[in-house]
Amino acid sequence: MTRPGGYVDWWGDRYLTANVLLKSAVGEEDEPRRLGRKYKLLVGKNSNLLVFGFLYNMADACDRIVIRRVQDVVRERWFEDALRKETYDAILVLAHMDLVDPLVTVILDAIREHAGEFMPVQFVTGHTHYRGEK
Repeated sequence: MTRPGGYVDWWGDRYLTANVLLKSAVGEEDEPRRLGRKYKLLVGKNSNLLVFGFLYNMADACDRIVIRRVQDVVRERWFEDALRKETYDAILVLAHMDLVDPLVTVILDAIREHAGEFMPVQFVTGHTHYRGEK
């Protein structure tokens, strides 16, 4: 995963995850580091899109991974700053979770709190292998 040219190197800053961290090695006490970027601003010709990536609150991740609770992450300063200080026309949330997972509402409510009720927000979710819309 972390070897030269491995998963982390290959994805680099193209991997979006607001709540997944990587430990240095099993048993080491180093502070976990970010796996990818917390968010990305896609700048287009006529509009800008603010994109976040979230993983559900996975309890059984491998020993090298730390999954931060979505409920905690959306209260962090960087999340609020991204929503208040970046210039964007819409928000996209890439969420590795079921579309009816209550965490979708947690994320949406946190976005609405800082970006307002009229900001367009689109979720692309997936985890349970069926098609649906909400």
